[in-house]
Amino acid sequence: MTSTDDPAGAADNPLARRFTISSLLRFAFPTIFMMVFFGLYTIVDTMFIARFVNTNALSALNIVTPVINVIVGLGTMLAAGAFPDLHTARCAVADSFEVQTYLP
Repeated sequence: MTSTDDPAGAADNPLARRFTISSLLRFAFPTIFMMVFFGLYTIVDTMFIARFVNTNALSALNIVTPVINVIVGLGTMLAAGAFPDLHTARCAVADSFEVQTYLP
């Protein structure tokens, strides 16, 4: 395949290749690992606070944990979906503007 056959560089883009389950898992594994690690960290942190600190600290942790989970979830969602889409849309608008500028 020559560069003229592939102007967008699809050969370098891992998402433009043929879809398989292994490619999906390889693409999603870092996010899955991070979420599992964060969940285990929260459980271990809760056990240490319950064991070595008082019940007021455990209550405060139980109040704050959903807020932290929402922040992490929004951050993951924006990093994986919204920001790349916004960047692509911005590039598409910029490209269409350049095309309109150079066409009569």
